[in-house]
Amino acid sequence: MKRIVSVFIVLVSLLAPPAFAVDFYWRNGVQGAINYSSAVAACHGAVDHYSSTTSYTVTVDKLVFNSDTSATCKLLRNGSPNLLSTMLARYGDSCPADYEYNSATGECVAPEPDQCATATSEFVHEYNAGSLDPSVPPSLPPSSVCESGCLYNRTATVKGCNRFLETTTGKDLNSVYCQVVYQGVGSQCTTNNPPPGSVFDQPPAKPPADATPQFTSDNQCGDWITNADGTQSRNCTSTETLKEPGQLNCDNAGDYLHCTTGKPAPRFEDTSKTEQTTKTTNPDGSSKTETSTTTDKTVCVGTKPCTSTTAEETSSSGTNADGTPGDESKECTGSGCTSDGGEEGEDEEGPERAASAGSCDAAFLCSGDAIDCEVLRQQKEQLCHAEEMADFPKHKPAIEAAVSGDQFQLNEGAGVIDVPSFINQGTRFLPSTCPTAESFSLTTAGGRTFQLSYEPLCRAASDLSGLFVAVATVLAALYVGRAVGGQ
Repeated sequence: MKRIVSVFIVLVSLLAPPAFAVDFYWRNGVQGAINYSSAVAACHGAVDHYSSTTSYTVTVDKLVFNSDTSATCKLLRNGSPNLLSTMLARYGDSCPADYEYNSATGECVAPEPDQCATATSEFVHEYNAGSLDPSVPPSLPPSSVCESGCLYNRTATVKGCNRFLETTTGKDLNSVYCQVVYQGVGSQCTTNNPPPGSVFDQPPAKPPADATPQFTSDNQCGDWITNADGTQSRNCTSTETLKEPGQLNCDNAGDYLHCTTGKPAPRFEDTSKTEQTTKTTNPDGSSKTETSTTTDKTVCVGTKPCTSTTAEETSSSGTNADGTPGDESKECTGSGCTSDGGEEGEDEEGPERAASAGSCDAAFLCSGDAIDCEVLRQQKEQLCHAEEMADFPKHKPAIEAAVSGDQFQLNEGAGVIDVPSFINQGTRFLPSTCPTAESFSLTTAGGRTFQLSYEPLCRAASDLSGLFVAVATVLAALYVGRAVGGQ
């Protein structure tokens, strides 16, 4: 008997329809079997129904939830409240998987998309790799970083290292900063909640700082002040800061950070000056100016330790009563002074250079930077070429030989010049015969006729023609001669 009952139960369970979960949906009391995804949507569905089936205007007044499965949609008809309302009912079993139920709207809300699912690209993270001080142990980059809530794991790629990126005046002058490439893994993270298995707290990612060389300066001077003794004084301050992160090649294996200088070499200079000037004018018109300057300078180049120097310089200059320059003096004390009294400077770290230009007859020798050597060689060639062209005594025999010969001999009148034949070859622009005599009659004095002859003038012109031509020739020769540079 028990066996028959068991078989019956199995058959019933097999033949019974399977139960499926139904997602939540809402219906209003005026539209019947129309399903809506939320109570708010069902309420607006009732508004649409009344607006399409009546002649008045219907709007939503408010939605009131009576329970998790029931709500009242109160409507306004032509702006009047409490004249229309409809009941709303929720059906179904649950929200879809991964959805959350919003009790304020009666809707199943989809989860926010995972922004980190596509975060699989590279990200460059900058970290402090340690100090150039051998007594300070190096630091390793974190295995993972958190960028915008997404996890990135470290790769073996290092973009490069720099110095002075986070430097402010007098601080952090020995730290080295390196840029390491990280790869996104497509999962979320938080800086205060590391994923399972991590033994460190993930730091936030830091993009590389600006490695562009920067120069800043500031100069301020106060007003001239007249003191009780009649002198005038003024104080000035100035600051200059040069920061060039440059390039370093570093290896943090071992007990300390090993770095060599790349190109360009990192460089940091910080200079501050304070200057006090006093002017004294004497009754006789003479004057004296005294200046006291204190200069503090810090210089860091390449991987070398930073050096700090101080120079205290005093100078005095005057003007005599007659306006001529007076005595001058200058004195400098401190580690920042040079042998000539000026301020000490620092050369940039780089390959040792040795060059020997020598005289123009000697060979050119240079070692070190190839670009510097080529520039120096071209400068020597230009200087030697200019010196060669300016040596006239050396080139005088060659110049005299080049302008010697018969073709360069000056003809000073040897031979006979046939002047008349030359003149006769000219072009005559007047007739060679004498004009005919002019005749005219008078109506008075008996109507006599008179005749005016040109024969005397023609005879005189013919006799003097040679003289006229000779004078014209001389004048033309003088004009041409002066035109071409004669005296």
